[in-house]
Amino acid sequence: MFMIAALLAVSAALEFPPELVDFAPMPGNPVFEAAGPGHWDECIRERGWILHEDGVYHLWYTGHRKRGDDTRKLGYAVSADGVHWQRHPDNPVHAEGWVEDMMVVRAGDTYHMFAEGRNDETHRLSSTDRVHWTDHGRLTVLQTNGEPIAPGPFGTPTAWLEDGVWYFFYERNDEAVWLATSTDLATWTNVQDEPVLLRGPGGYDQKMIALDQIVKHRGTYYAYYHGLIPDTRPGEWTSAVAASADLVHWEKYPGNPIVGGDKSSPVLVPDGEAFRLFTVHPAVWAYGRRAPGAAAPAPRADSFTVWQLPNQTRSQIMSYVVQTAGGRLIVLDGGMAGDAAYLRAFLKERGGRVDAWFLTHLHDDHCEALGVLLGDPQGLEIGDICASVPPAEWFETACSPAEQAVYRTFMQALAAAGHTLVPLSPGDMRGLDGVLVQVLGGCNPELLKNPLNNSSMVLRLSDARKSVLFLGDLGLEGGEKLLAGPQAGWLPSDIVQTAHHGQNGVGEAVYRRISAKTCLWPTPKWLWDNDNGGGEDSGPYRTKEVRGWMDALGVQNHLRMFDGLQKVE
Repeated sequence: MFMIAALLAVSAALEFPPELVDFAPMPGNPVFEAAGPGHWDECIRERGWILHEDGVYHLWYTGHRKRGDDTRKLGYAVSADGVHWQRHPDNPVHAEGWVEDMMVVRAGDTYHMFAEGRNDETHRLSSTDRVHWTDHGRLTVLQTNGEPIAPGPFGTPTAWLEDGVWYFFYERNDEAVWLATSTDLATWTNVQDEPVLLRGPGGYDQKMIALDQIVKHRGTYYAYYHGLIPDTRPGEWTSAVAASADLVHWEKYPGNPIVGGDKSSPVLVPDGEAFRLFTVHPAVWAYGRRAPGAAAPAPRADSFTVWQLPNQTRSQIMSYVVQTAGGRLIVLDGGMAGDAAYLRAFLKERGGRVDAWFLTHLHDDHCEALGVLLGDPQGLEIGDICASVPPAEWFETACSPAEQAVYRTFMQALAAAGHTLVPLSPGDMRGLDGVLVQVLGGCNPELLKNPLNNSSMVLRLSDARKSVLFLGDLGLEGGEKLLAGPQAGWLPSDIVQTAHHGQNGVGEAVYRRISAKTCLWPTPKWLWDNDNGGGEDSGPYRTKEVRGWMDALGVQNHLRMFDGLQKVE
């Protein structure tokens, strides 16, 4: 009687809540596929991996060609919504060795990748930027008696880190799943020499089995795994779930498989307060779940909208407002103090809540309006304020007295409002309501010619329909560094904001690399005409030179600040 009660208690504890097992395909599937003939990732195969960080989905996947060199190489793609993906321009991001059937665990600032090498033997790689990977070689796995496991494949590696202990699940010829542990990531010892997860008895995993992911939810561990149905031609893979209280003893979900139809290698990804499921073999499919009785999603626009705001004084300014397809607001810079009232009213007409405010740099014609609004918001709500700013000591040595005063005034306004700057660096990404925000360039304190302009943060905003590149006031030297830097592959964009208000900014080569068809000109009429007060062409400004570059590059649309409020949908 006691044994029956104990078994019932264990069974009751191992629940399978609907948010972990009840999914339906999302519109637009498959959301990511092989690139097809002529590409290095002509085919994709086996498990890929998806992490969701700062609103951005990161996908690592295995690509290869059908013929010739069959080396499995590592690809990388990003998305702000998990549906529309952009491949990394430098793919494959790791081509020095065989990388297949991978998964990724983030521990602190390091990403640890566990992947199959050639012959299905597991090796570990690590990265601090998600793009550049160091291979640490094949894992050593020992039996409980300290002897190495028998020669042969040990693949579909799945790692889990808890309380300083690493857990490593692996399969051998897809016959069963074993578990080993380690504290140094080098030597692993079996918890037991018998498998912890077996095939069957259901038909959905009776022929083969491999574990893809461990999730801990409300104190219970869940294994997402795939199995093969016997006697199917071609072989039909399925996706399934099991639960455990200790990572060793597993109970399979009675409703398995949770996904059939030859869609396997499931990965569960947190999505706000819910979860999204992806199957990543033979293409990436996305699955969501809407709670019973939930309201239908609000209508959305097709893409984000960008407004270029006009100056309210004679000064050149940079002031852009972005509204996402779902109505959320992003601001870039904002202009002078004299532009603050107009900007405040513009934002309040669109809801009055700014989710993210990005400052390219701290010149008065870029940051002064924000300083005013921080001190006198009049109901305006401002979320994160993001920037890439050199330290205070740099301003004291590299900048003019006027620039130092602007910096001090702005930082005082920031502190008085209870805000701090969210620091960003090249390679950082954020996702906001379907808009992917990428930092391609940041502060360059070593560039002491035109120093503050050359420390402009460069941002790329994109979704499935368009991409917009903001250069701030970046100068010639900063542009050369941008072209030579690791983010240069992301520069091509549909729309570009001309650097330094359209004159004396980056060189022509930067615009050539961007290859935009539309230019945003944060430029007053006097600067457009090179008018220093004595009529057209009386000034030293190089706007007409840049205009000539754009004509030569085939730019089709010019949106000029002095023509009034400009809108890009």
